Amino acid sequence: MPTRQKLISFVSAMKRKFGVLKSLGLVLVGILIIGGSVLTQALIKGVKQPLAPSKLSNYLPTGISASQAGQKARSKLSDRLTLQPEADRLRRRLGNRFIDSELDQSIIAGMLTIKGNLHPIQIIRTQIDDGENITVALDGQTPSLSWNHSEGPHVSGNRATGEQKLLIERIVLDSPDQFILAQLRGANYYTVARQVRPSEAGSSISYQGPVWDLVRLAEPMNNDQDKPDSPWRLFYLNTTSGLIDKIVSGEDGETVVAELFNWKKVGNELVPMQIKWARKGNPIMELNVNSVNFGTRK
Repeated sequence: MPTRQKLISFVSAMKRKFGVLKSLGLVLVGILIIGGSVLTQALIKGVKQPLAPSKLSNYLPTGISASQAGQKARSKLSDRLTLQPEADRLRRRLGNRFIDSELDQSIIAGMLTIKGNLHPIQIIRTQIDDGENITVALDGQTPSLSWNHSEGPHVSGNRATGEQKLLIERIVLDSPDQFILAQLRGANYYTVARQVRPSEAGSSISYQGPVWDLVRLAEPMNNDQDKPDSPWRLFYLNTTSGLIDKIVSGEDGETVVAELFNWKKVGNELVPMQIKWARKGNPIMELNVNSVNFGTRK
């Protein structure tokens, strides 16, 4: 009996302890349920309330605001002028006029010599979406010669032909600016050769004259009506100065050479102050520049 009594007492004690543990378990479960509900409500509330602007800035790159992010992109024109490595290299060498809207127009004044006759000349080169719009005034008159890629050369509003067409195309296309801007009308660039020396230099180890990279620029073939008389031009890029020394083209089956001299800085812009054209070694015409002014197109 004593043993049985002890067993009954032990069982009763275990029941009491189990009841307490069960109660404690229920209390803990209740706490977890209530706490989970509160936490869920807090999360829902947080989702419904967007981050304050002051907190949003924490997620932007260091030092860049939302308004500044869009301003960091380069201009569309600048992007399009980096397609051809040789042209982009010359663009950087010449100055800022191809990427700075404050310098997108140049006014060139000088003297044009044709067959020994002197003609005061003013050339206005204005950058546009597909290259340049160019007007030329001779002998102090209002501008009568013009050119752009879509319309070609014109005289007093009429399509230019013959010698007048050739004259306009020489002034317009035998230009360092056109070597850059021809990209915008889809011209093709091809590096023909590098480190070229004059033929008379031969293989002489004592030669110390100019050495060139030759780049052929071919006009796009989708504009037959207004394409230049010469569908290509060969540019001689001086490997020392990085500038153009001469430009070779073809007119009526004959080779024409334009030589660029006396490069000078106007502000931060480099321009040739003299260009001489010759056919078979015989002078055709010569441009001597007196002044160049860069500014914003009107």
